[in-house]
Amino acid sequence: MAELRFDPITGEWVVVAADRGSRPSDYPGSGSGVRVHGQDACPFCPGNESMTPPEVMAVRDPGTAPNTPGWTIRVIPNKYPAFSPDLPFHPVSEGLYDLSPAFGIHEIVVESPEDDLRMADMDLLCLGNILAVYRSRLKAIGETGKFAAALIFRNYGKAAGASLSHPHSQIVGIPVLPRLVAAELESFRAHLSETGQCLMCGLISQEIGEADRVIIHRDGFLAYAPFPSGLPYQFRIVPTDHGENFQDSADGDLAAFASVLKEALARLRNGLDDPPYNFILHTAPFLSEGPYHWYLDVTPRITTTAGFEWGTGFCINTVSPEEGAAVLRDADAK
Repeated sequence: MAELRFDPITGEWVVVAADRGSRPSDYPGSGSGVRVHGQDACPFCPGNESMTPPEVMAVRDPGTAPNTPGWTIRVIPNKYPAFSPDLPFHPVSEGLYDLSPAFGIHEIVVESPEDDLRMADMDLLCLGNILAVYRSRLKAIGETGKFAAALIFRNYGKAAGASLSHPHSQIVGIPVLPRLVAAELESFRAHLSETGQCLMCGLISQEIGEADRVIIHRDGFLAYAPFPSGLPYQFRIVPTDHGENFQDSADGDLAAFASVLKEALARLRNGLDDPPYNFILHTAPFLSEGPYHWYLDVTPRITTTAGFEWGTGFCINTVSPEEGAAVLRDADAK
């Protein structure tokens, strides 16, 4: 059983989920990350639906039954979850320590029936449908009233933490507010109290004005390398109009976001030779009142976090955000 354990020194929650060490992998050992398994062994490929838990939702052809081929996007519970809706959230104390069963939701979004399709190569309809599924699942998770926050993330490549190469992303709903999210909320609140304005809206205005960290600016979205980027070639995509919750996005907003995301990922692939990366979609927590502005961070995994970073929480970025943005601006967008 997975557990949430609270660190009384740092104020952080840790998930202890030993069963996740048993999940299958296309990248065994410590090699270069070359895939070794074929499609017949991939649980996410059409025809292998019985290898996964029953689907939560799917975008599929009319007349096709759940948990059969005929789908274009499939949402399933993670077979090796870090969090489970079948566990209670019941914190108890053991001396100075607090712990609880790891109650939550952990889902997989299988993004395509195609086994080796990169997100940068997806057509805009496919990518827009994926974003619409994100929106739908965030709404459904939030409406339960059981979760403090939810996170959507994508691990692309072995160095980014992917265990299977079939295109997929993950959705996690959690019962506690992560310390990072709490710190963000405090920053948004403090800036609003001091200036009457949204902090992210102010950053967007400054980035557009300075321009040297801008990668893409069109259709109501800005892709840029944040001034304090912690890792090389990290970039952020944010709506230029204020919006706290991704799940409130209109269809037209999702279509525009899909177009900018596709272009940004294509520039990343072409400019840096298809590096592993993580993307994380940040949206306002469910159980909180206060300002926020949703955004998506994309972080290429081309360096190693070492002792200084682990010991201080500082990042050492060996490529300036201005240089990184220039490389991505100059890269082929197709």
